Amino acid sequence: MTTNPVLISQAAQNPEYSQHIEEAIKYAKTQYPNIDFTNQSKIEKKNILLRVYEKLAVSFGVEILKIIPGWVSTQLDPRMAYDKEEMLASARRMAKLYEESGWSRERFMIKVPSTWEGIQVAKELESEGIHVNMTLMFSFAQAIASSDAGATMISPYVARIQDWWVLNHNKNYTIQEHPGLLKVADIWRYFKTFNLKTAILVANCRKGDEVLELSGCDRHTIGPSVLEELISKKETEVLRKCKIEDIGNYHYERIEVPDEKTFRWMLNEDAAAYEKLGDGLRKFAVEMENLDKFIVSKF
Repeated sequence: MTTNPVLISQAAQNPEYSQHIEEAIKYAKTQYPNIDFTNQSKIEKKNILLRVYEKLAVSFGVEILKIIPGWVSTQLDPRMAYDKEEMLASARRMAKLYEESGWSRERFMIKVPSTWEGIQVAKELESEGIHVNMTLMFSFAQAIASSDAGATMISPYVARIQDWWVLNHNKNYTIQEHPGLLKVADIWRYFKTFNLKTAILVANCRKGDEVLELSGCDRHTIGPSVLEELISKKETEVLRKCKIEDIGNYHYERIEVPDEKTFRWMLNEDAAAYEKLGDGLRKFAVEMENLDKFIVSKF
């Protein structure tokens, strides 16, 4: 299971989960005792709200862990996407909250944006035994640099890649031509060709057919509406599309991403990835601003 700022914001504003907001605010107040929130500086308010978000996001993650047997990914505040030290500190606090709730590091991942700074965060967290899932991923540069950093998983976005192509080329693509599916399949084959250990978690499929086109990929994260659609296709034969035996039909040369300037140029060269990374961060940031306003109203 994965969470993101959109899902956390929606859940937080559901009266059914009000106790999670109350507990998160109480936790933040213990981190900043004797505060008068209304009289704090902008930076101090930001830090207090970040503690609320961290606790809230982990609280929802813990509830999910009680239900499922596998991993839960919990996402960092996207507004830190270009600040390595802030992301590191926040990720470590989240990991500590999970562990204090009784969950081992083999059950949760910290979801980190696939910026250069985020990739450096992944390298340090993985070296500390904190598993990372790289999100907002659209390109080979991001995928390879994340694998080089030792990320446990990467989550390439299928539909958002197609969104860019439809918008910029004014074309409707068939499932066989789908740029997002082709990109993710390409990355999967590259990873298997060079035996890279990072798992590929297919993300952002909006249709059941998109999921089926990547059947056989390492892992999938599938939203409830798409799961319902797949249930309606229960008589459909599912053929494995990502097959190890087919890799020999493709030729890949090793791609090196040795440093920041190489990464940034490679990302720049992939217009869809460059633009959708920024777009994704902005959209998540809007949700965080909405969540902040809601939290403030509860202080």
